[in-house]
This record gives sequence, structure tokens and C-alpha cells, in this order.
Amino acid sequence: MLIANISKSAPRRAIMAALALAIPACIVTATNASARDELTLVITKVTALDAADAWMAGPDDFYARVTIDGQVFTTKIKRQRNHAEPNWKITKDVRRGPHDVKLEIFDKDIGKGDDKIDINRIDDKRDLDFTVNTRTCRVDGFSERYRCGEPIRREGFERKKAAVEFYVDAIR
Repeated sequence: MLIANISKSAPRRAIMAALALAIPACIVTATNASARDELTLVITKVTALDAADAWMAGPDDFYARVTIDGQVFTTKIKRQRNHAEPNWKITKDVRRGPHDVKLEIFDKDIGKGDDKIDINRIDDKRDLDFTVNTRTCRVDGFSERYRCGEPIRREGFERKKAAVEFYVDAIR
């Protein structure tokens, strides 16, 4: 509108030239703002610290449920006595920046609800909630600060507890 009201003169040509130069810069900025990353959580080990099953006769049958920005991923069951080295890998394509992650470990039970395993140091909280920033590759939400690729180990203290070892990675 503003350009249409300017008379056909040198100032109008200068404004049009300036706009033509500015438009590609805006497009590049918008493209960078919507850059995508691949956020990956790898669970390398789950170790039972007490009996997850009431019967204690069979092996533990752990599985993980990971929620990234509200999308839920469930792994396959890994059966093993006392500890499992499942190397479960959960990957999601995300926009560059911070993302909420929730990690839960369960023990599969036949005929009744699965047992949620305690992997958190906080009383009455069995899961882990943290944030991964794919721009800075920082993992926040724990008492220590972690970076992508660094091993993270957490364990619970309540009944039906386990230690979980994992790391987070972000690929641009």
C-alpha cells in the first residue's frame, strides 16, 4: 500500500530495491528459526535394586515409556534376571530448542496392571522429568548438569526400585 502511494520516481525505485534485498534475509531467518534436529534417548541399562515382581521366581521383564513433547514411545520388553542391557533407542524429529522429556520404567505383569518402577531419588515420584535443549545440547532437571552424550545414572529408593543408565543425543 505504502509503495503504491509513492510517485514513480527515484525514491520508489530505491525503496523497491531495498525491499528486494531485505526479503531473502527474512526468508533465511525464518528457515533457521524452523530448523529441525533429531532428539535421541538411549537407555543402556536397567538394574533391579529389589524384587519388582511379587513372586520373585522369574526374571524381571522391564520396558520403558518415554514421552517427548507429549508424544509417547514404548519400548519392547527386555527379560533378564536382576539387570537388563536393552540399549533401547527412542528418536524423535524436533524443532531446534528445548524439549520436555519423561522417562518411566515398568515391569510387565500378566493379569494385572504393570508395576511402575522407582527410578527417581525424590520421594513419591517414580519417573524422571527433564528438559533437553537441542540448540545448546544441555540436559537440565537434575541436581547435576549434563550435556549430550554424557552418561546419566539415576536410581529410586522406594519399594520396587531400579537404577537406570541412559544418555541423550541431538543431531542437527
